[in-house]
Amino acid sequence: MPRSEFPDRIKRALKAGFPVIVSIQSHALLIYGADYDSNGSPIVYYIKDSYPDYYSLADADAIHESFWEMTTIKLSEPVAYWKLDETEGFIAHDSARNRDGTVHGGPEWRPAGGVVGGALQLDGIDDYVETEFVLSPAEGPFSVFAWIKGGAPGQAILSQIDGANWILSDASEGKLMTELKAAGRGAAELLSQTIITDGNWHRIGLVWDGSHRTLYVDDLAVAEDAQTNLEASENGLYIGAGKAMEPGSFWSGLIDDVRIYNRTVKP
Repeated sequence: MPRSEFPDRIKRALKAGFPVIVSIQSHALLIYGADYDSNGSPIVYYIKDSYPDYYSLADADAIHESFWEMTTIKLSEPVAYWKLDETEGFIAHDSARNRDGTVHGGPEWRPAGGVVGGALQLDGIDDYVETEFVLSPAEGPFSVFAWIKGGAPGQAILSQIDGANWILSDASEGKLMTELKAAGRGAAELLSQTIITDGNWHRIGLVWDGSHRTLYVDDLAVAEDAQTNLEASENGLYIGAGKAMEPGSFWSGLIDDVRIYNRTVKP
């Protein structure tokens, strides 16, 4: 393959959620993310260097000039994937690992009402989906994405039971935020400046790469900070309700296509 084609091939692999291994001289680099300029060209790659073993950033042009071959890593699908395409019943099927969720409160299935197939309409009072344990945030990098519409300030999209609200709208203006943080004093929530309760469809996401938390709205990063560890939890999840099902934390709107990965995924 001509060297000129490498940047585009790397970009396509990363956009599809697949890291890339590139060979440089006597060692290898794992590229698992990138920042792009306004023209869509990579500026910086997020890398793990095999010698010495560390995570870092690397100039994209320098990588393009130095490496001589690459391999795309075909990683597994999500560890949990609730399409929410059902037409009836009290089970939200998990298409990834059979971690089916139990539907509570009588929400309305909307087979043709989602962005990706159907969606689940929740009333903001007592509707939610409960799932078994998927992962502990403390174990390593992970990513969460979902499509949502509607909602109101203070309502949660995804939370860990008696743990933390992973993704929710803030109580004052309905901006995307996460309360998932490190244990102990001094740890802070991450709040974006992007309102998600405006009645439009939005694809929202939370990604932790082991050193940074990033919030996404419509595939754009809207907030990021440094966070080298997160509080552990071994409990299941609520879709559409807060961690303790507090009044006001139930989602009043549509939720569709909820995905969880045990790795970093850049939208």
